Formats: sequence, structure tokens, C-alpha cells
Amino acid sequence: MSRQITLGSRADNDFSYQNPSVSGYHAVLKIENNVVIIEDLNSTNGTYINDKPVKEAILKAHDKLELGVFEVPVDELFKTINSLELQDKKDFCQEYNDMLANFKNYRKKKIAISTPPKWPIILRVTLTILLITAWLMTDTIPRQYLFILTLLIGLTAVLPSLFMGSATLRNERLDDLKNEYESMLSCPKCKTSMINNSLSNWETRERCPNEKCDVIFKNKNKA
Repeated sequence: MSRQITLGSRADNDFSYQNPSVSGYHAVLKIENNVVIIEDLNSTNGTYINDKPVKEAILKAHDKLELGVFEVPVDELFKTINSLELQDKKDFCQEYNDMLANFKNYRKKKIAISTPPKWPIILRVTLTILLITAWLMTDTIPRQYLFILTLLIGLTAVLPSLFMGSATLRNERLDDLKNEYESMLSCPKCKTSMINNSLSNWETRERCPNEKCDVIFKNKNKA
């Protein structure tokens, strides 16, 4: 879709600059196929890109743009341009693939935080077997060894908590992880969060869950 943004000193321009060298309707930006073209509208003092006068030329985000002697803040122009392009865009298939990859990473990290390590359980079972064996051989094994084995088994019961941290700490880590991924797992247009969706929901989702949003994640018309 083609869009135009007007620049000048008159108040009814999209961007109005109150500067003596800026004409009432100085220039217009034309946005076509992700290319920004600036056209001078027969202004009094001319339009310049990187200190060179132009009648019509491609404008890029890193360029220096001047209307007469007034330097236009190009970053503000491109923020508006990007916002307009986002409004027009509906097909977010590529962005969806990135979001799905981010969700899988988030899910993997979440499981790692929530799941206690297995090795303390294995260690406890091993020590328990050793203790039972030792009790069966009390005639040959000193009692102090039996006491040490019993103490070690008791310690293995608290090892998962020591390595996982308290429930409060674990919840804080989960909250930090959610905050880190929240924006990456939200609709790029309406910002509806999808971080709590299941993996199967992500893999089968075709559009934004917000019914009022027109974002499409999977285009059925594409092969």
C-alpha cells in the first residue's frame, strides 16, 4: 500500500516545522514497497539529503535531511513510517516462526527452573541400598559407619531444595524469565500476550488470539 507524509511549516502537514527556511508545503514522503522516496514540492529553499540538493530521491534512516537550512530529525520520521507499515501489514508468518522458536526456548528454561535435579534422588536410593546391605552385615561393619550412611541419606532428602532454592526464589526466577520473554511472545501489532499458551496451541495457531486484530501467522494461501 502506498502512503504519503507531508512536511512543511503549515499546521496541516503531517510533520510541521516552524522554521523560516521551511516552506508551507515543503516536501512529501512517499512510501512504496518498503522504500521511502522524498519529493521536493517546489519549495523556496530546496530539499537536501547529505548536503546535496534533490528534487526526488530515496531517503534512508541514516541520511541527513534538510529542508532549507533546517535539519529534520529523520529518526522521528522513520518511527512514524514503521508504525504506518505495521498498521498495513497483516502477514506475520516469518515473525511467527521466530516467536515459536522463542516460545520453545522459554518453555525449556521454565521447565529447567521448575524441575528438581534427578541426581540427588539417585544418590539417595544408592545410599539406602548401601545402608540396608550394611545392616545385614552388622557383624563385620562398625556401627559408626551405619550412622554416617543414615546421616547421608537424610542429607540427600534436602539436596533438591538446596539446589533449587526456596519456593520464593524459584518463583522470582520464573517471574524474571516471564518478563524477559513477554514482549517476544506477544502479537507484534496489538501486543496481546501469548506467553501462557500451550505448545500445541502455538503450533496450530493461525492468527492472533485477539479477534479484533487482523494479524495472520499462517497463510493458508501460501504453498
